[in-house]
Amino acid sequence: MRFSFLSLGALAAFSSSAFADSVNVQLFKSPYNLNYGMIESGIHDNAPWDEKSFEPKYFLSADYHYVKDPLVVINTTTNTRVRTLVNNVHTTDFALGYFFNPKTSVYAQLPVHMSSVPGSNSQFDLGDSRVSLKHALTDIGQSTVFSIMPELILPSGNASRFLSDDGVGAGLLFVADKEFDGFRMAANLGFKYSSKASITGIDYKKRIPLALGAAIPVAKKWLMNLEASGALALPTSQRQNASEFYLGASYHPYKYLAAIFGGSLGAFDGAGSSKYRLQAAVRMYFGEGKKQAPQPRYQAEPEPEPEPVAVAPAPRPAPKARIVEDKSRIEILEEINFEHNSDRLTRASKRVLDEVADIILDNRTDIAKVHVEGHTSLVGSDAYNLKLSWKRTRAVVKYLSTDRKVPSNMLVPHGYGESRPRYLEGKASARELELNRRVEFNLDLKKK
Repeated sequence: MRFSFLSLGALAAFSSSAFADSVNVQLFKSPYNLNYGMIESGIHDNAPWDEKSFEPKYFLSADYHYVKDPLVVINTTTNTRVRTLVNNVHTTDFALGYFFNPKTSVYAQLPVHMSSVPGSNSQFDLGDSRVSLKHALTDIGQSTVFSIMPELILPSGNASRFLSDDGVGAGLLFVADKEFDGFRMAANLGFKYSSKASITGIDYKKRIPLALGAAIPVAKKWLMNLEASGALALPTSQRQNASEFYLGASYHPYKYLAAIFGGSLGAFDGAGSSKYRLQAAVRMYFGEGKKQAPQPRYQAEPEPEPEPVAVAPAPRPAPKARIVEDKSRIEILEEINFEHNSDRLTRASKRVLDEVADIILDNRTDIAKVHVEGHTSLVGSDAYNLKLSWKRTRAVVKYLSTDRKVPSNMLVPHGYGESRPRYLEGKASARELELNRRVEFNLDLKKK
């Protein structure tokens, strides 16, 4: 639930006694991810801790949002607004998170508001603070990830200006994140309870928040976000509107840093309360380098070193890739695999590509171009397999150039789909037919 609207059966029912209760008009909580504007993601942003040289330990964010007319009184007989209780609210949410491990993290958030209400000057106030835990129920490297987020809400806000529920609250949110062909979707569903969240005519102590969003890549470092969120207050007989429809974008200058901006509208009916919200945010993961063990302050007298004992050298691991003698191609000795019907590389495949990258860089004085060629099995339609082979080839090129620093002008992607099989149906075993799904590296050498 992002914000609440007040709707009364009759204006006469509203009186100054309503202010003895509490209704929080700013229930928006900035999410704990880099890829969405308003909703929670379960995928932890492509699992950044998979990187060899970087293990995030912290999350930082500062989200600014402005909302117009978040609380009004509505005459339900004429379905018109008759009074504005809060003109506008400027909010900056500050958040800090800590990762215990790749699947579990804790998160704290504190909003600072500047609100404007009729008959009073604008003033700064705190909002209700939140502490939550996020835990992934599934492996985060999968294309579908499920997480849970229990949370505790503390009444640190100013209830007299409608910025607090004025009581302790708790909730549990279920988060699902799914990678599709070319875009990602996230869904949230949960339950929240606030001990004093009510005002005359409205009781939202118990509510069911729900949200659905899509993150769509539109350029190399840009995502577009389409999101809808709302809440169902219990009992459901109460008349209120708590839905919000968001359109925004995020820019990722680096993998673990995002600048987010966009806007949202309330429901499109005549009694909808909030006119609009504008949002801008900066979010980032950052980590620590590998720490060396602390050295003792005082050194004891060194003990004599024992006589060296001859130890047989450990066997070298088998190579996963090698360049052929005439340098016409790089031979792959361990398959490069992707997740099912996806262009997402597995961890084992990244290790193969690490060796491919080393070979290219070691021989860059001889190599002019590397033709990265993607092939699929014979299962599926020609059009689907052709598209999939292109996507997987681009994923390989992206990993080699972005993660392993192979010059991008050396890499030429090709997607052949099922048009160039090594083995034909009826003439090969099932295992051999699977080998049609492959990535090959053919080389153009520099002229001497």
